[in-house]
Amino acid sequence: MIVIDKSLGEINPESYLIKNAKDNTYLLALPNNLNGYNYFEVYIDKLNRSIHVFDSLENRKSGTSAINSVDRILEIRRPLNLDLDYKLVIYYPDHSIFKACITTYHERKGFNKNRDYVTYIPFLKKAELFLKNRF
Repeated sequence: MIVIDKSLGEINPESYLIKNAKDNTYLLALPNNLNGYNYFEVYIDKLNRSIHVFDSLENRKSGTSAINSVDRILEIRRPLNLDLDYKLVIYYPDHSIFKACITTYHERKGFNKNRDYVTYIPFLKKAELFLKNRF
């Protein structure tokens, strides 16, 4: 195991996608600009050609998901060999409006232009739970 402490100037620009042994879920760790990583849960829905991402917003009270660029999205697609037609659906709790929110991305349509997506209920419920319990 490698321990990296960005506060000490140690740098590791790598992203990590770790598969769960039981199903099509993954843990995604992306380096952030501050000190450490942003963590996300990812579910691959091959039947509906969708990538579902849960972002807890790391106890922040507002803001948007850190998966907000095409480069970050490709970091999920490339290692899994998913083609560009896979839709991305990001779930997160928005504490400013007290709602579970969804952001979508499609390669041809861009951000929030895709209204044709299937909801992954466990991530939607998790976002609602984060709001209710104010994690």
